[in-house]
Parts: sequence; structure tokens; C-alpha cells
Amino acid sequence: MLVHKSKAGPIFFLHQQPTMAKSPKPARSHLTESLRIALCRYKRENLALSQRALVKWLEEIHQVTVTQATISNTLQRSVELLAWEETVNGNTKTWRLVMYQDVDEALVQWVEAYQANINISGEMICQKAAQFLERLHPDVPKFEFSSGWLAKFKQRHQIRSHH
Repeated sequence: MLVHKSKAGPIFFLHQQPTMAKSPKPARSHLTESLRIALCRYKRENLALSQRALVKWLEEIHQVTVTQATISNTLQRSVELLAWEETVNGNTKTWRLVMYQDVDEALVQWVEAYQANINISGEMICQKAAQFLERLHPDVPKFEFSSGWLAKFKQRHQIRSHH
């Protein structure tokens, strides 16, 4: 602040610092599971790379902007991601384990065994899932296998409807 004295008394001038134009922050991206797996593989092959270097690698090679925290969280899951690498749908952005993996596996086997012989409807898949749940986990309260559950099941196992 500058003070200038005049006959009427002091006059105060506020001195403002010159403002620099801030460059806009690039929009952050969400990593797909296939990119998370690629990141884990790349880190495994290049152990000396820092998380900051991995952020730059994603930006340069995959044109994806993420935070260092995203890198850290992904690397913490690397063992899990690399173990499930073959079964993950690469376009998925979030990944959750199936609550009853044995029911899911039995249902997939059932679909694979019968899809060539009969036309399996979504309703049949839901009914069979309920039967497998009751048989494999009799103490679990019954719940409805919804159309949302069916869509996720079909997506998870690349099951297509044929008309």
C-alpha cells in the first residue's frame, strides 16, 4: 500500500500485484480397468519409475490425465488386478468382486452347457441363479435377481442375446 500526503490528509493507494493468467487445469480422466492393468504391468517392468513418472507416461502414451493418488491407489491393487487380468472387462471403469463367486461360476457353466441346445432367456438365467444361490448358500435370505443384475452378469461374461 502506498501513502501519499496531501494538504487534505493522507491518500491511500492500494498497490495490486500484477496477476498472471492461470492456465486451466486439464480435465482428469477415469482409468478403465485395462489401463489400470497396463499401468501395473508397466510399473512391474520398470520398478525404478516414480509415481510422478507414471502420471507422465499415462499422459504421453495414453492421453489420460490422472492424479498421483490415482496411480498410488492403482498400484496398491496391482496384485489383485494382475491376478484377474484375464477375466476383467477392459472397458469397465470400476470393478467389484461378485458377492457369490461360486453361484456366478455355476451359472456360467450352466449357460455354456445349455445355450447350444435351447434358447435361454434372461428370466431363465435369473431363475437358475436363484436356484444355485439356494442350493449353494441355503442360509442366505432370498433376493430378487433383477434386470440390472442380469445385464451386469451378461456383460461380465460377454453373453449376448440372440433373437
